[in-house]
Amino acid sequence: MIKNNIGFLLTSIDNTEIYDHILKQIHLLIDNNPYKEIVVFNSSCDKITTHNVPILHLNHAKFFTGDLWLFDLTSVIVSKNFPNIQRKILYCNDMPWIKNRTNYYSEWQKIYDPGLEFVTANQYLYDIYSICWKNPLDIMEQFNYEKIQHIL
Repeated sequence: MIKNNIGFLLTSIDNTEIYDHILKQIHLLIDNNPYKEIVVFNSSCDKITTHNVPILHLNHAKFFTGDLWLFDLTSVIVSKNFPNIQRKILYCNDMPWIKNRTNYYSEWQKIYDPGLEFVTANQYLYDIYSICWKNPLDIMEQFNYEKIQHIL
């Protein structure tokens, strides 16, 4: 049973299979939780079929109250000053600090604040995030609405 409303912050939605799968899973989550506000916040959507998922502009996210799922480093930075978010959960399918090796650990520590929680895509990432930050909530190999319900 989901306790809070859920928002998903996808900074851009491309017309690819990955985003199609994510939107399908969000649609199933909406179907199984009809009395909760479940919405996607986005600033650029190239997707033609959104599976009837409500998509609001990113500006509306700062007024959202509930749990917020994040998918990339940009969404983590953008959501830092949102006042009404109960939980921020980052779905980790990579390690962004590998791509940008010039930053110090302290700079990454400012981005990954203590209130940020993690869900990783595999056991390897789970172990890395456990060492570098804190224990992730769970491992979710593919974005799955049943796992989201279990986590929340």
